[in-house]
Amino acid sequence: MANSTIMTPSSQRDFGDSPDCVMDAHRFKKLIAKGEGVDIEFKACRDQLPKSVYETVCAFLNRHGGTLLLGVADDGTIHGIHP
Repeated sequence: MANSTIMTPSSQRDFGDSPDCVMDAHRFKKLIAKGEGVDIEFKACRDQLPKSVYETVCAFLNRHGGTLLLGVADDGTIHGIHP
Protein backbone atom coordinates (compact mmCIF):
# COMPACT_ATOMS: atom_id res chain seq x y z
CA MET A 1 0.00 0.00 0.00
CA ALA A 2 3.01 2.31 0.40
CA ASN A 3 3.03 3.18 -3.31
CA SER A 4 -0.74 3.40 -3.71
CA THR A 5 -2.53 6.54 -4.76
CA ILE A 6 -6.19 7.35 -5.08
CA MET A 7 -7.78 10.03 -7.22
CA THR A 8 -10.95 11.80 -6.22
CA PRO A 9 -12.48 15.11 -7.34
CA SER A 10 -12.73 16.39 -3.79
CA SER A 11 -9.03 15.68 -3.09
CA GLN A 12 -8.06 18.96 -4.70
CA ARG A 13 -10.32 20.89 -2.35
CA ASP A 14 -9.55 18.84 0.77
CA PHE A 15 -5.90 17.93 0.49
CA GLY A 16 -4.09 20.56 -1.54
CA ASP A 17 -4.18 22.36 -4.81
CA SER A 18 -2.56 19.72 -7.02
CA PRO A 19 -4.42 19.53 -10.34
CA ASP A 20 -3.82 15.77 -10.43
CA CYS A 21 -5.98 15.25 -7.33
CA VAL A 22 -3.62 12.53 -6.10
CA MET A 23 -4.01 11.31 -2.54
CA ASP A 24 -1.18 9.42 -0.89
CA ALA A 25 -1.64 6.21 1.11
CA HIS A 26 -1.44 8.02 4.46
CA ARG A 27 -4.33 10.35 3.61
CA PHE A 28 -6.28 7.47 2.11
CA LYS A 29 -5.98 5.45 5.33
CA LYS A 30 -6.88 8.55 7.36
CA LEU A 31 -10.13 8.91 5.39
CA ILE A 32 -10.95 5.25 5.95
CA ALA A 33 -10.28 5.61 9.68
CA LYS A 34 -12.85 8.44 9.83
CA GLY A 35 -15.46 6.03 8.50
CA GLU A 36 -18.43 6.66 6.27
CA GLY A 37 -20.47 9.80 6.69
CA VAL A 38 -22.40 12.47 4.83
CA ASP A 39 -19.50 13.22 2.48
CA ILE A 40 -17.59 9.92 2.35
CA GLU A 41 -18.81 6.56 1.13
CA PHE A 42 -17.12 3.16 0.76
CA LYS A 43 -18.05 0.68 -1.96
CA ALA A 44 -16.61 -2.84 -1.96
CA CYS A 45 -17.06 -3.40 -5.70
CA ARG A 46 -14.29 -5.51 -7.25
CA ASP A 47 -14.96 -5.95 -10.95
CA GLN A 48 -18.17 -4.01 -11.69
CA LEU A 49 -19.99 -0.98 -10.37
CA PRO A 50 -23.22 -1.70 -8.49
CA LYS A 51 -26.24 0.56 -8.93
CA SER A 52 -25.57 2.03 -5.48
CA VAL A 53 -22.42 3.74 -6.82
CA TYR A 54 -24.53 5.83 -9.19
CA GLU A 55 -27.01 6.61 -6.41
CA THR A 56 -24.15 7.80 -4.18
CA VAL A 57 -22.73 10.01 -6.94
CA CYS A 58 -26.18 11.57 -7.47
CA ALA A 59 -26.54 12.17 -3.73
CA PHE A 60 -23.12 13.85 -3.62
CA LEU A 61 -24.05 16.02 -6.61
CA ASN A 62 -27.26 17.11 -4.90
CA ARG A 63 -25.32 18.16 -1.81
CA HIS A 64 -21.87 19.69 -1.50
CA GLY A 65 -19.90 16.80 -3.03
CA GLY A 66 -18.08 13.97 -1.37
CA THR A 67 -15.49 11.26 -1.65
CA LEU A 68 -16.29 7.80 -2.97
CA LEU A 69 -13.72 5.11 -2.21
CA LEU A 70 -14.05 2.05 -4.43
CA GLY A 71 -12.61 -1.25 -3.24
CA VAL A 72 -13.25 -0.47 0.43
CA ALA A 73 -15.86 -2.41 2.44
CA ASP A 74 -18.33 -0.71 4.79
CA ASP A 75 -16.18 -1.75 7.77
CA GLY A 76 -13.09 -0.04 6.25
CA THR A 77 -11.40 -3.20 5.01
CA ILE A 78 -9.47 -2.53 1.79
CA HIS A 79 -10.24 -5.18 -0.83
CA GLY A 80 -9.08 -3.30 -3.90
CA ILE A 81 -10.58 -3.41 -7.40
CA HIS A 82 -9.83 -5.18 -10.63
CA PRO A 83 -8.98 -2.64 -13.34
